[in-house]
Amino acid sequence: MKKLFLTIAAAMALFGLAACSGGDAVIETDAGSITKDELYNELKTLYGDQVIQHLVEKKLLENKYKVSDKEIEKELEKIKEPFDSEEAFEMALTQSGFDSVDQLKEEIRLRLLRKKATTDGIEVTEEKLKKFYEENPDMFVEVEARHILVEDEKKAKEVKEKLDNGEDFEELVKEYSTDTASVPEGGKVGTVTADSQFVPEFIEATLKLKEGDISGPVQSSFGYHIIKADKRTELTFEDNREEIEEKYLEEHARPYEEVREELFREANIKVKDKQFEELFKFDEKEDEKKEEKTDSEEKDNDKQEDGKEETNNDDKDNDKEEDKNES
Repeated sequence: MKKLFLTIAAAMALFGLAACSGGDAVIETDAGSITKDELYNELKTLYGDQVIQHLVEKKLLENKYKVSDKEIEKELEKIKEPFDSEEAFEMALTQSGFDSVDQLKEEIRLRLLRKKATTDGIEVTEEKLKKFYEENPDMFVEVEARHILVEDEKKAKEVKEKLDNGEDFEELVKEYSTDTASVPEGGKVGTVTADSQFVPEFIEATLKLKEGDISGPVQSSFGYHIIKADKRTELTFEDNREEIEEKYLEEHARPYEEVREELFREANIKVKDKQFEELFKFDEKEDEKKEEKTDSEEKDNDKQEDGKEETNNDDKDNDKEEDKNES
């Protein structure tokens, strides 16, 4: 998503430049000049579809939903939180391909608009949140973990046996672990949560550990892990309601592609350039299938209702017969 956003942002900036005064040269060479018209037409051919869809989508989202500067700043602070200094954050920003904080803010803004679109209409109540919290305990656990990664199960069992006999975890990290990135930190991998960017097997095993526990060998696509839980934190409902609501909405959100298509369908989009005529046309057969499905479901419901009525009528007839027999 980020790469697509940056590509579109760059293309839009060039479109703006190219559209200003068409005959002016942007590049001059011995072989000839490249005019703004030529640049515009080339960009339109290469990126036109993406840029037009992006601009229309953005207009429709902005018309229907609002994102405040305060909301953007709050998300920006979350992104900055892991960095020790402003310089470290700015370096990471540049390495990620952003030219400025403003460009990052624009992506945050779009992401928040999309989030509001996908979660629109979801009812949130205390009762629903508490039930969600109780039914998904692993979602609200954080474990500060470290690990020893080895290539095969035999070596993993050897490491576990040494740990069971009291040998130091960090020393065994230096001796055995093939995860060169975490070795200098004593095997530390940071905070593990249900939505961390670790492999699923690693997350599942880590979140089951109590504070101070060491796992048995855990197999993943990287090899075998021996995991230690340095610290375990279980988030309480009372102190973390906002985060719980956030996760509740994420779990119940509609797929964005579905929402996006719905936005396009409902908008009165009139395409003035033939190049983009097909962009906002939707498969009529798909519409027919959806209508047929809806009709079929309605008929099934009607049949079920008819069946219930017939059953009730049969019951009434049986009751009448019994009353006659008793008489």
